[in-house]
Amino acid sequence: MIAIGHSMGGTIAAVTSTNHNSKISALILIEPGFMPPFWRPWVFLLQKFRLTDFLPFVRSVRIKTNGWKSFKKAKKNILNDKITGKWHRDYVESFWSACLTKSKTGLVKYCCDPKWESRCFASAPWNIWNYVAKVKVPTLVLYGDKSPTFLPQVVKKIKKVLPKAEMVKIKNAGHSLPMEKTETTVHLIFNFLIRLNLIPDNQLITSKKQKTQVT
Repeated sequence: MIAIGHSMGGTIAAVTSTNHNSKISALILIEPGFMPPFWRPWVFLLQKFRLTDFLPFVRSVRIKTNGWKSFKKAKKNILNDKITGKWHRDYVESFWSACLTKSKTGLVKYCCDPKWESRCFASAPWNIWNYVAKVKVPTLVLYGDKSPTFLPQVVKKIKKVLPKAEMVKIKNAGHSLPMEKTETTVHLIFNFLIRLNLIPDNQLITSKKQKTQVT
């Protein structure tokens, strides 16, 4: 099996890879939601005393706008958002159709309540680096050079605990790599798996565009 995940999914993929090393052939982390090492004691205490609303990444999700008078206004908000506003239009339209609904009160809201979503973030393991250090399989890490969440301290820590991991920084990209740089992300993943002989080499993908977008 191949473990792959983006954001919080990357955290889950890393933990899964550690807990099931014998079943995982490769690990692909796309902007994984790893917290900087120096956050650990604070996150541990806040989780222990159920005060995770004080964590910036939890609070920012919990308080985001969730209620518009029309689908038009909701879509406008999504297009102007600092994260979703950078997505390819196809992804934005898929997001509209799958993630927005009209509530009983008549307001247009997210299908996934931000309060519930924030609780998922609040449950992120404070000791994630203990899991990362135990990863034994070939690992690819993709991250954007303009990411507001994948901090330099995280990059440095991964390089230290996983010196053999392939780290690829994608130019002019933020946190949502699959939605912002779809072609480049797919190319890098396919080529990584081909080199490991996990998929046929007739699926090898190369392009000048890919070469100009990674460092």
